[in-house]
This record gives sequence, structure tokens and C-alpha cells, in this order.
Amino acid sequence: MLLLPIIMGMSLGIRTLVNDSSSAGAVIMGVTRSVVLLIAWVVGYFAFFAWGLWVKIPPPRNGRSSERKQKAFVATATYCAITLVAALITVALRPSLLLWAPVFAIVMGVALWEVVRKRPRSLLSGIATVVASVLMVPVADHTIRGSINGIAWWWALMLGIYFTGTIIYVKTMIRERNNPRYLTFSIGYHAVFVLISLVFAVLASCGVLTGFAPYTGLWWTVGTWLLVIAAAISLFRSWAVPRSAHNGGKWTPKRVGKTEQLVTLGVVIALVL
Repeated sequence: MLLLPIIMGMSLGIRTLVNDSSSAGAVIMGVTRSVVLLIAWVVGYFAFFAWGLWVKIPPPRNGRSSERKQKAFVATATYCAITLVAALITVALRPSLLLWAPVFAIVMGVALWEVVRKRPRSLLSGIATVVASVLMVPVADHTIRGSINGIAWWWALMLGIYFTGTIIYVKTMIRERNNPRYLTFSIGYHAVFVLISLVFAVLASCGVLTGFAPYTGLWWTVGTWLLVIAAAISLFRSWAVPRSAHNGGKWTPKRVGKTEQLVTLGVVIALVL
């Protein structure tokens, strides 16, 4: 979830530049901006994670605790400094990116507040981080080209819906595994995902969304229907896997993660077609 959206946005922006017969210099500058953005994003995540550890470590009561908290603080400060430099360079190369600042301030503010409240794994925190992550699709495209392709918003929307569903599903396997109401909520959420993807597929088949896509015709339509299939698979696993675990199936977090990678791959393939 950390790298996939921004890489998809980078590939979309660079590919659009190439398809528009942009000069080699424009393509090189686009790649340069995107690489600096990628550095800011990844190191920024490290800063967020390190800060979360710093908050989590209790006030020093002995030398060891004090040392751990100090190390976490140094790591946080270091990552924040690198992130700030990379972000400033990115903005210097594309000043209009400042328009995104209020959006990310709100989203990350929610995530940070949940950490302060000792709820880093709450659903609200998860949704906030998902929103921040999927917004990197249009942000990356904007960074590279100075504008946003309509498909970037489509990708961000579908990835956001899918990743939010993944967070809910994983909770039914771990923290909420004995909560039947949460399982019902998870299944219902994934059913809505299927419905939304089905509506888009029907509209695409009718030619309504053709101008919205970077491609036209058959592949765009095929991709939307593949997304319906991927959504249906995610709906099935939101019911079948918790049921299997309830009946004694061995579903470790590692196994859950590996199977989810296959579903994610299906969603990505459906989107990039």
C-alpha cells in the first residue's frame, strides 16, 4: 500500500508524457521530479513510523527506556529532516504542488492524532493512511506533468475502496475475529465494492466513460469487467477466509498477507489495462 499507488502514478505520468511526444528534456525532468517525490514519500513514512515508536515508548524510568526513546527521537528527527529537504526540492520543481498541502495536513493530522491517542491501528487511522497513500497517484501525475489525467482519479478511487476493504477484512482475521457484527460489516462493505465496480463496468460498456480513460475501446471495457471479477473475489474471501478460520483453518497473519497479494495483483491488472 505504501509504494504501489505512487509507482502507478509515476508510470501514468511518464507514459502520458511519452505518448504526448514530449521532448526528451521534459521526460527527464518529469522522471527527476517523481524520483525526488518518491524519496520524500518513502522517508516521510519512515518518519511517521519512527515518531509512532517515540510516542509509544513510555517516559524514561530507567536508563534503557531513556535510551530507546532517545534513539526513536533521533530517528524521527533524521527522517523528518530528509523528508523536508526532499519535499522542498519537489515543490521548488513543481510549485503548484502546494495546493495539496491542506489535504495532506488534514489526512495526516488524523493519522497522527490516532497515534497520540494510542490507537495507531484503529479503522480511522487506517482509512487516513489509505487516503494519503492513494492520493499519491494523482500527486505523482501532477508532479510529473503539471496536470492530472482523469484516470489517476479513477485509480485512486478504486485503490482507496479496495485498500480500505483490505484493512476491514484483516481486522476480521485478527483484532475482530470473534466479532460477528464486524464480519457482517466487512462482507457488506465488499458487496458495495462489487456494486460500484459493476456500475462502472456497465457504463464503460455503454461507452459513457470512454473519454475518461487513457485508452479507448476494448481494453478499457475489459479492464472494468476484470475489476468486477477482482471485487467479487475480494467479497468471496471476506466471507470464506474468516469462516475457514472459525472452523479451525490455520490462517496466520503471514498466510493472510500472501493471499491478499494475489487479490491486489488482480485489482492492479484490472486498473492498468
